[in-house]
Amino acid sequence: MQIFKILFSLLLVAAIGLGGFVVFFHSEWIKPAPKPEEPDPVTDVAVQTVTIKRATLHRYIECFGSIGPEQRRAGGNEQSASARVASPVAGVVTEVHCAVGQALEKGAVLFQLDDRIARSEETKAEAAIASAQATVLKLKNSLRPEQITLAEIVVTKARLAVEFARVIDERQKALGKEQLAPEKQLQESAQALASAREDLTTAEKQLALLKKTPAPEELAEAQAKVTEAEKALAAAHLLRSLLTIKAPISGTALKVNINAGEPVDTTVVLAELADLTRLEASGNVPAAEMRWLKPGQDVEIRCFPSSQAAGDAEKSDDPDDAFGANYKGKIVALGLQVDPKSDTVSVRAALPPNSGVKPGQTARLKIMVEERQNCLVVPEVCLFRDKTDIDVIAVIVNKKSVSHNAKPGLRENGLAELTGSEVRDGDIKEGDVVAAAGAYGLPDQGTLVHVVGTLEEKK
Repeated sequence: MQIFKILFSLLLVAAIGLGGFVVFFHSEWIKPAPKPEEPDPVTDVAVQTVTIKRATLHRYIECFGSIGPEQRRAGGNEQSASARVASPVAGVVTEVHCAVGQALEKGAVLFQLDDRIARSEETKAEAAIASAQATVLKLKNSLRPEQITLAEIVVTKARLAVEFARVIDERQKALGKEQLAPEKQLQESAQALASAREDLTTAEKQLALLKKTPAPEELAEAQAKVTEAEKALAAAHLLRSLLTIKAPISGTALKVNINAGEPVDTTVVLAELADLTRLEASGNVPAAEMRWLKPGQDVEIRCFPSSQAAGDAEKSDDPDDAFGANYKGKIVALGLQVDPKSDTVSVRAALPPNSGVKPGQTARLKIMVEERQNCLVVPEVCLFRDKTDIDVIAVIVNKKSVSHNAKPGLRENGLAELTGSEVRDGDIKEGDVVAAAGAYGLPDQGTLVHVVGTLEEKK
């Protein structure tokens, strides 16, 4: 038993020694065999390409608005292109002479209000004029011409009597100086002369009074009544004319809001008129962009059809019908005040005459404010953001992508202008091949790519 213990101890010591020898001198015997290294994957992205070209791009300011009649312009001499017709007096409509869509000339009768009271006032005023004029005529004819003739004869006779009495009186005075005429005769001749002179004065006053008949005060009063009656007639004519409502401008009736038999007052809009040959599009642009705008600039105006017209356009064979029609106009007015709620300013552009659009249609105003010629451009799909959130393009060189910073400038019709220092330094130039479709998937610089076609071939 002692022998087994000794043998077990020897074996244990030998095993421990052998294990230490292996650990210290041949540790690789107990390590697992390494796995064979796998080669790094090679990225090969399929892309479509496009060539950097030169083109002319434009910058536009766009806004949406609506079509309406031309508004009055500062310094303009033309009549207004629109009018909202109301009655100047309250009354009841008896006749309607216009309809929606009817072309009307300026001065055409639109509505007739009940004028029976006005006509009775006219009749009353006419009668008052006739009565006042008859009074004046009666005063002027109150003295017949023969009465003045007789009074003039009496005055003539009185003058002759005064002359005869004067001669007698002078003869008697001469006889009295010679003591040939008694005192009584002298007194009688003097009395006769004084009496003749009194008769002459009385006759002359009667003649003057006859000539002044009628009295000026009476005649002035009668004439004043005639004037008063004429003014009353003019007022009656004016009142009656106000009851006939006429078109203030030449145009087309857009709305007729009243029917015969309905009462109206001065606050009711009876009809709306507009000259459809003088229309304009109005919209609002950001106040910051107003510095680019000025009256007279060309404007591209696209007028979108109404909902009914749009439904008809969908059935049309012409695809442009669904998007409305384009017109060339010009800026005629710019707003002077900024809307604090939207930070915008109004802009108005005149449409060509007889454009055929209707007030109320939606319109898009497109104003060219800048043109850049001969600039480097690529389709906008070539631009993408890298990890640093910078716009870049991937130029294909020897089947590898090389990213370049490409600060985009103007954009138009799907093209973007390339700007920035790399364009100025010539790192990006005309003729370079750029990844288009699939460019966003390129991970890093030097990524292998294979071209599956060009963007032009796809189109």
